Amino acid sequence: ILNWNRGQVQQAQAEQRMQETQSRLYEQRLRAELGRLIRVIESGKALLGAYQRDALATDLVEDLQAAYHEGALSLTEFLNAVQLHRDGSRRYTEQLIGYYEAVFHLEALSGQQLVTF
Repeated sequence: ILNWNRGQVQQAQAEQRMQETQSRLYEQRLRAELGRLIRVIESGKALLGAYQRDALATDLVEDLQAAYHEGALSLTEFLNAVQLHRDGSRRYTEQLIGYYEAVFHLEALSGQQLVTF
């Protein structure tokens, strides 16, 4: 007579263990995602600093134009250099987008504002 709830108790215990396992798995995934976002943000900060220093140091396209007009560069060399500069700017923009996506995602996960415009 006393064993009639035993099956229900065992099922409830199994469901509780399953929920605990799912909670731990979710927490591990969340920690991994937070770690990834923090790494992206840290590398993005370094990238921003380096690019800003380079941008302040010189305007490469103006220097290339001056060199071309002075005859130091052929048209092909000038166009190749401009293309390299554009490719670098595109990569920078893509990395900047990734940086801000990570910041916004981290803000959403943490519920805190990290960036103001």
